[in-house]
Amino acid sequence: MIDISKYFRRPKKQPPDPDELLAEYRGFLLSRQYARTTIIKYMRGVEAFLRQYPNPMEVTERRVEEYLAGFSGKSFSYTTAAFYAVSSLFECLAFHGKSGLKINHRLLRSLIPIHRPKTVPKILADDDINALFREIRDLNSVIRCRDYCIFLCLLHGLRAEEICKLDVSDIRIDGRGVTRKMVIRVKGKRGKERIVVSEKQGGMEWAWSRYIKMRDGIQTDIAFPALLGKGNTKRLTTNGLYRIIERYAKKAGVKPFSAHVWRHTTAVRLLERGIALKEIQYRLGHESIATTEKYLGAASILQMQSWHCNWISSLKRPDARYRRWRLP
Repeated sequence: MIDISKYFRRPKKQPPDPDELLAEYRGFLLSRQYARTTIIKYMRGVEAFLRQYPNPMEVTERRVEEYLAGFSGKSFSYTTAAFYAVSSLFECLAFHGKSGLKINHRLLRSLIPIHRPKTVPKILADDDINALFREIRDLNSVIRCRDYCIFLCLLHGLRAEEICKLDVSDIRIDGRGVTRKMVIRVKGKRGKERIVVSEKQGGMEWAWSRYIKMRDGIQTDIAFPALLGKGNTKRLTTNGLYRIIERYAKKAGVKPFSAHVWRHTTAVRLLERGIALKEIQYRLGHESIATTEKYLGAASILQMQSWHCNWISSLKRPDARYRRWRLP
């Protein structure tokens, strides 16, 4: 008898083309209006995942758990970004109705890392900030005026990417006399906008008016172009902003730091001046007040009452001879 079952066997499913899958995934992220930096981070995470598992149709929850276990030595934010990249990949596959998917993307949420370490934000010392501003004391060039305004924006709590997105039309002067104030319309994460009012004695209004006068011949609405010349329409990037900070830090003899440390410094200094936590939350653009509360641990002024109480010194101390005998 002739065996004809081999003629009716289903052909093996070929793994999807990685280039087509990545293009489909990128379109999925763009349709969800993810930020540019988030898309870049997720694409890198998915590319690394596909190198280990070329056929995502055969991946199960167990394999995803084993993949995440390989990040045990990495930081929490790195592991979380890798997890969300993989989770959104399977969400994309489920949305496009890929047949043969062996994983439930909704169950992946139970695998999210839950241990987030509590850390105290790093802040700048006042001496370091003064040393950086002393390096821009000569404001006779438009480049130094631009850098001076960028440093003041950082001290007002703006993110590096928000500074790069600023236009000239986003900064205006409202009111007259006593009510006169400088208002900055900030484009935050995920298209959220907020208004930041500059400090009255911070010198931002004077520096900005001087900068606008000096860049009179530049025909562009970009607030901080990468190169200040006629016809230049390229925005300053976050890497370019970091290089500006690094250049002045090297001249001032200060250890280089990221632009986000300025933001931490602003939040802690505002707390030490007695500004309400809710106002700091809005100024920094935090979605949850729990994000703003992490700066409480770095505000040393909150411990001034306990610093003055001297209750430990009032305890009975051991005899000096006993201490000399006990010490090696």
